[in-house]
Amino acid sequence: MMLEETIKNLKEIGVEDLHKRTHISVYSLNAIIETKFDQISHIQFNGFINLIERNFNVNLDALRDAHVQYRTTHGQDVDNRELFVKTPTEPKNSLAIYIGVG
Repeated sequence: MMLEETIKNLKEIGVEDLHKRTHISVYSLNAIIETKFDQISHIQFNGFINLIERNFNVNLDALRDAHVQYRTTHGQDVDNRELFVKTPTEPKNSLAIYIGVG
């Protein structure tokens, strides 16, 4: 399957359904669908892809290949064993309201 078809299939499933069934953050799902591989770690990407494949019975090899190509062209070791996973900071769109009880 070509990368464009893979992305199209994920968009047809929809970010909300992907999020609901996998509990992957909307931020990370959008990064995957938009192939913004710099927004999530290598380990997170691979784990999320495995989770989506298992829950939706889809083949995401084309997306995996695109990720490897990205890492190779950006000087990142494809076999790099990252010890710590850093969660990206999601943009905050709402204000927190604090209520004091006294």
